[in-house]
Amino acid sequence: SNSSLEGIMNRLGYRLLYTGRPDDAVCVLKKAISFYPENANLHDTLAEVYMKSGEAEMAITHYRRTLELEPDNVNAKMYLEQLQAGTEPS
Repeated sequence: SNSSLEGIMNRLGYRLLYTGRPDDAVCVLKKAISFYPENANLHDTLAEVYMKSGEAEMAITHYRRTLELEPDNVNAKMYLEQLQAGTEPS
């Protein structure tokens, strides 16, 4: 649920990303993943932070993990394809 610790940490990661603090977002999301390694949403958000920070390899790693956990995640599939093709996602 959204009130879960996973949800709270995920939203905090997003807020940090969108307020210009991607390094802090990475820290929060990596900590969250250490508690909840099977949470696809956390991996998806961390991948987005890395992607927007220009760290393609790390983004690819976490989008792949997202899809292992949640194979029908259309968003992750799309970004993974773009990253693997070497294009910067819009």
